[in-house]
Amino acid sequence: MGLHADFTARRDTFDVDVDLDVRDGEIAALLGPNGAGKSTVVDALIGTLPIAEGTIEIDGERVDRLPPEERPIGVCFQDDLLFPRLSALENVSFPLRARKLPKEDARRRAGQLLGRLAPAVDADARPRSMSGGERQRVALARALAPEPRLLLLDEPFANVDVSARPGLRSLVREVAETFGGATVLIAHEPLDALTLATHVSLIEAGRITQSGTPEEIRSSPRSAYAADLVGVNLFTGTLAPLEDGGAMLSTRNGDIVVAPDRAVVPGSTALAGTNPSATSLHAAGPEGSARNVFHGEIVEVALDGDRARVRLASRPPLTAEVTAASIVRMELRPGMRIWASFKAVEVSLQIEGDDGPALAAGTLGR
Repeated sequence: MGLHADFTARRDTFDVDVDLDVRDGEIAALLGPNGAGKSTVVDALIGTLPIAEGTIEIDGERVDRLPPEERPIGVCFQDDLLFPRLSALENVSFPLRARKLPKEDARRRAGQLLGRLAPAVDADARPRSMSGGERQRVALARALAPEPRLLLLDEPFANVDVSARPGLRSLVREVAETFGGATVLIAHEPLDALTLATHVSLIEAGRITQSGTPEEIRSSPRSAYAADLVGVNLFTGTLAPLEDGGAMLSTRNGDIVVAPDRAVVPGSTALAGTNPSATSLHAAGPEGSARNVFHGEIVEVALDGDRARVRLASRPPLTAEVTAASIVRMELRPGMRIWASFKAVEVSLQIEGDDGPALAAGTLGR
């Protein structure tokens, strides 16, 4: 079955409204900036913060009235919270011993989980001797030890080295698909949510502002925060028609050429977006047919596996997604000035007053 949570939680004067439905075998990500209410949601789900109204159900049974220790939830926190004086095996077996399982049975199950989830970790090792990735693997094993029906992962990659994150993401995906229950991933980093989750909910100022599959959110963000989060280049401005059937979108930070699929009214407000993968980077001014060409300084180069995102302080500011090989070949680094380009037909466009999601780019020539 899974999780159904529809509740309001209150911390001091800050209210959080949440509606989550997660089926067994699925990963639902709750993604938002600092202060958006993610920690309040975590505390409400695990029971350390009573909800003000609504319900929390797991497998059709209401659990919001149960104390934390009676809720069938396994939690993996970003700081792992392993007991520093206990070994890896003792940490994993701890929740089982707390439930009065015989010592040998608890150690046997803990050993099996460690062997599967953290095979490189010595069962007798203390947390201080482990890497961040190894500690999270042990913490994940501990969360699964009592056979929960809901796995709650609270920013589990935050303190893990970049090199260890891909392997840990793969492990989380495998666990979520096989352990038998539902998984909720609390995330601040969009890459974690968009590469793992089957469903993503964006939370801002205590409210869910957009929900959908990663592709739905990536292709049609509904706010500047959403667009920045998923790496989409989002532009808001006013349109002026061009003689060739295109249009110029004037924004506060620069102008771009767009390709509307209908005539535009001068001065009309529009929202436009491009995928970072549609932006090409050049060491010198490009000579191709792209109608949007910009020049600026590299602000950040973020590598993840064989891909990288490059943020450029151009007008308007842009994010490009390129291969890691391109970073090496072009020797891209922060502070370097480069050229960027994308085609007008690569820009999705929604004109104020249009219904539905952003329109596909029109048929204007390159």
